[in-house]
Amino acid sequence: MNSSAQAMQSFSMFVLLPILAIAVFTDIREHRIPNLLIVITLGLALLFQATVGGMEGIAAALGGMAIGFLFFLPFYVAGGLGAGDVKLMMGVGAFLGPSATVLASALTLVAGAVLGILIIIWRGALGTFVRRYRAMLRAFVGTGHVFYLPPTDRDVIAMQPFPYAAAIAAGTALAILWSTGMDPPDTVLAFLWTR
Repeated sequence: MNSSAQAMQSFSMFVLLPILAIAVFTDIREHRIPNLLIVITLGLALLFQATVGGMEGIAAALGGMAIGFLFFLPFYVAGGLGAGDVKLMMGVGAFLGPSATVLASALTLVAGAVLGILIIIWRGALGTFVRRYRAMLRAFVGTGHVFYLPPTDRDVIAMQPFPYAAAIAAGTALAILWSTGMDPPDTVLAFLWTR
């Protein structure tokens, strides 16, 4: 890893992760991610990328932003994510650059699935969730067509907001760990083992 990549990794650890912690806090508390936080994130990322990498750094920031945007735009259009989540991922992309943003996005989707299932279990709605998705799977197997069974008014758990900034923070942290040479599964297991 060259010195500018190491500087970017360190900057990401010490600046981006606290920004993501603020985003998680506001997303849990207010169900939104403030635009001011996004603007600050993008500004810091572009400034640092330009300082460390010049025009190549700016190109990397813009490429990462584009990947973060394009990766999460379909989920926003489908109603699964808020605009703040997409903009936050653009900020992550500006910090990480294109290739690390692909990894962070993929790990964010995994973290989102895990966190979503944990929230469903916590809220006591696992049975309703399983029945709904089993019915959709049966319809697909029986007809070959994809059917979406929307949640009913009784299924208020599925209608409650999900603080997706937590998944973005987890996926990004794992991507940063991975890109620094630490193996996230081993790191998580070592953390759990010492508890």
